[in-house]
Amino acid sequence: MNQKIQAFFKSENDAESANMKLVTANVSNQFVDELPPNYNSGKGVILVPALNSTTTGSGGALGTGTAGTFTGALHDLKDPAERNNFTHILEFEVDVKDVGKALDVLKDTEAYVDENILKE
Repeated sequence: MNQKIQAFFKSENDAESANMKLVTANVSNQFVDELPPNYNSGKGVILVPALNSTTTGSGGALGTGTAGTFTGALHDLKDPAERNNFTHILEFEVDVKDVGKALDVLKDTEAYVDENILKE
């Protein structure tokens, strides 16, 4: 079974670079697209840096960073003006057993993901 993941970026170059790196994580149906202006304005979606994800074991079970790390990462993104700085989205599908591997790749990029992906 596949899981769809959306990663948000502040530039097209960052999104395309992450897309190229994800080849090692066995992703499929990936595409980079430009976000409409004010995409996240007032929607209340909280995006966090992918570097807050942690994986354990070979099965790729997910956890979150420590509370302090999470709080610090969320500080700037709670401001709606800051959320509107995202210009591009990278969307892809990955087998559920490889989600941890995909997030490991995104940790090394400028990716931001919906905080809910880290809770699954």
